[in-house]
Amino acid sequence: MTGEIVYADLNVPSEWPCLRPPQASQHLDLPLQPRWQRVTLWVGWVTSVILGMAVIALGIWVFQLVSEKGQPRAAPGGDRSGNRNTCEAECGTCLEDFRSQLKGSLCHPNQHGSANGSGCKLCPATWLLHRDKCYWVSGKMKPWNESRDDCSAKHSQLLVIRDWEEMEIITNSTQGSTFVWIGLSLSSRGKTWIWLNGSQLNQTLFPLPVQDNGNSCGVVKGNQIQSDTCATEYEWICQREAVLI
Repeated sequence: MTGEIVYADLNVPSEWPCLRPPQASQHLDLPLQPRWQRVTLWVGWVTSVILGMAVIALGIWVFQLVSEKGQPRAAPGGDRSGNRNTCEAECGTCLEDFRSQLKGSLCHPNQHGSANGSGCKLCPATWLLHRDKCYWVSGKMKPWNESRDDCSAKHSQLLVIRDWEEMEIITNSTQGSTFVWIGLSLSSRGKTWIWLNGSQLNQTLFPLPVQDNGNSCGVVKGNQIQSDTCATEYEWICQREAVLI
């Protein structure tokens, strides 16, 4: 047997299973989402749509309701002008009642039935009432220009004296012991004394010589009007209209 060659037929498969390449038709499938997640997403989307429609409907309803309340309702068989007139009449009655109560609380009894029908007049606190004017004495000292500006800030103006009766009121208020600025200044053009309301000083009533010192303004001491340099510091008097109620 030594040296003999033995031949054998081996039946080997043409394709070994472990070495077979993957077929093109085979692929990895991704796992599908669970059914409960898909249902939850669908329910959430439907709920959002329903809520959006509900909000829009509620907004339209509120807008219509506000519009209807803002418009006066006409009475059956009538127009809205009657309701408006009724409302105005009621408001007028309420205002008249309030005015009567205010007069009873704040006005002096002698002012209620005044002969001239002027009614009751009121002034701000610390202001003096005389006829239809209110007066306020500063108690401080400033130049004429600053005094004028202070009165303007109080919705008033420096005093404009109209007659001797008003002069007496001012004299009593200041006790005639000090100089007080009034709304009078010397015009640089016509060399005339001009009140702040634009009228000229009545030299017959209050004689005041024109002194050309360059910058003159009017002051009151006692019952006389005098002049001094506008830069001098004095007290001042503000004047405003009284409030009629």
